[in-house]
Amino acid sequence: MMKLQVSHLKDGLYTDHLLDAAAAFGFENPDDFTEKVKVDVQIDKRDRDYYIKLNVKTQIELTCDRCLEQYSLAIDDNCSVLFTPNEKLITEDSEFVRLIADNPRELEIDTDVRETVLLGIPIKAICSESCKGLCQCGQNLNISACTCADEKIDPRWEALKKLKKI
Repeated sequence: MMKLQVSHLKDGLYTDHLLDAAAAFGFENPDDFTEKVKVDVQIDKRDRDYYIKLNVKTQIELTCDRCLEQYSLAIDDNCSVLFTPNEKLITEDSEFVRLIADNPRELEIDTDVRETVLLGIPIKAICSESCKGLCQCGQNLNISACTCADEKIDPRWEALKKLKKI
């Protein structure tokens, strides 16, 4: 777990730099990470509240959804969270507000770091905008053109092919 020790902090602005393995955050495939997760933390303590800004950086190995080749993705994203003992600040829409005890010893930020990394991973992983993908025969079109015969079209779609020629 990634925790910030805050019991000694007075009101003011503080920074910290943390580094931990991806496995510490409970990722499904921590072996896909080629670098540790680096977190730059800015803590703004005001009275009983802690406004935390996180900058999360790491490198992850993904499989392209078009060509099925492995590629590396650099993740560099930010997140802001308010830790407060004030229950009045917690609403249904307060996604980035965490309720804490008064004068906590530490703040757990591992969930926020994990979510920041997950939001940085694209839903459709594409190695590059110019990726041509795979031919229906399995040839990677980024490496060479395909030499397979004309595509076989389902006879039910022949009428649409004729419309395309018009």
